[in-house]
Order: sequence, then C-alpha cells, then structure tokens
Amino acid sequence: MSKKLHVSTDELRIAAAQLDMHAADLSRGHAAAHANMASAVTGFGTTLSAAALTERITQWEQETAEHHAELGHHCEGHRAAVASYTT
Repeated sequence: MSKKLHVSTDELRIAAAQLDMHAADLSRGHAAAHANMASAVTGFGTTLSAAALTERITQWEQETAEHHAELGHHCEGHRAAVASYTT
C-alpha cells in the first residue's frame, strides 16, 4: 500500500524566514555585546586581564559566526526542502 507524505511548504517557508530572523538577531545582539566588551577592555590598560578578555572576545566572535552559519544552513535546508516538495 502506498502512503502519501503531506507537507506544508508554507510552514517550511515560514520556518526558514524565522531562522533567518533569529540568525540576524543573534548576529546583531552578539555584535553589540562584543563591542561593549571590547570597549570595556580599554579600561584595563595593557594588563594580563585586558589580553585575556580580548582573547575571549575573539573566541566569542568566532562562536557567534559558527552559530550564525549553522542557523543559515538550517534555513537553506528548509528552502531546499520546499523546492524539492514543489517540484
């Protein structure tokens, strides 16, 4: 017996748009936080604390970029699924 798969491409499109929105919010929010932290580093002068904080900010920026890319990958997966289901 053949079973049909029922997929709401509208829901997939909405989910993709939401993933885009979350990725943009993540980047924007984290960029602001990173900028605030970088601004605070200047108050430490040329201390080991300043160097450690600068290093950690760099790590956070990399993590943010990775999370943003992951959200983008999921978004594209949703869009590819829509394209597959509609063809």
